[in-house]
Amino acid sequence: MLQTQRLLLIAPSSMTRTAAFERAAALAHAMQMPLHIVAFDYLQALAVAGLFAPEQISRAREGFLENHRKWLAEQAELISKHGLKVTSEVVWVHHPYEEILHFVNEMPLALIVKDAEHVPTLKRVFFHTAGLAIAARLPGTGTPGH
Repeated sequence: MLQTQRLLLIAPSSMTRTAAFERAAALAHAMQMPLHIVAFDYLQALAVAGLFAPEQISRAREGFLENHRKWLAEQAELISKHGLKVTSEVVWVHHPYEEILHFVNEMPLALIVKDAEHVPTLKRVFFHTAGLAIAARLPGTGTPGH
């Protein structure tokens, strides 16, 4: 069975509605495609604390994820009021880039929308931004080795 192509919005884990939400909605509307919104969450403090109190931390993590799911579902509902089909999910992952690649390989995507982030020049010399890290791992981006 063929799946419909869709746009993927990678939402920030900070539960803030950014300009990418409006851009993704406008693109989905113009392209007449469904929109899938995903947020990747991981809190190092919860992961480390889970080593000492796994049951309590598991409940705390689930509560955190549930709050984020509700917030993201509200954002999806706001967008769907404009006649778009919108789905959302929140995923707990330690390595978001690998999970993004999983989405790219498993879901028929027409476009990925993500906020741009300002990175100071000195920091760019030593660290990659999330966007560059994602692009470097995607097939067909013209990067060496792909």
